[in-house]
Amino acid sequence: MIEYVNLKPNERATHIRIDMYYRKDSTPRAPRGYYLSVFPVTRETRHGVTLESMECFSGSVRLLMEVSRKSAKAEKEAQERADLIRDIMVARMCSQHGLEVEE
Repeated sequence: MIEYVNLKPNERATHIRIDMYYRKDSTPRAPRGYYLSVFPVTRETRHGVTLESMECFSGSVRLLMEVSRKSAKAEKEAQERADLIRDIMVARMCSQHGLEVEE
């Protein structure tokens, strides 16, 4: 699931990208499971193609749920958890980078 939140005009970014995803490979620092990432991006369309750019290390990632394998049940639960913390992560991202969400 990827969604975008529009930002008020500024010099840093046009949107905040919110992405919930499943990470299959496991490392000691990043276990297998469902994650939520939030980061500012600049989106623009040229010749019918949408381009997206971002600053390195400007985003935030949070483990929603550690699982041993991907399943529909686990994905649904992870989505529910993501819905609970998404707005908090967006607000924190905005305050850290001086951004404002467009209403």
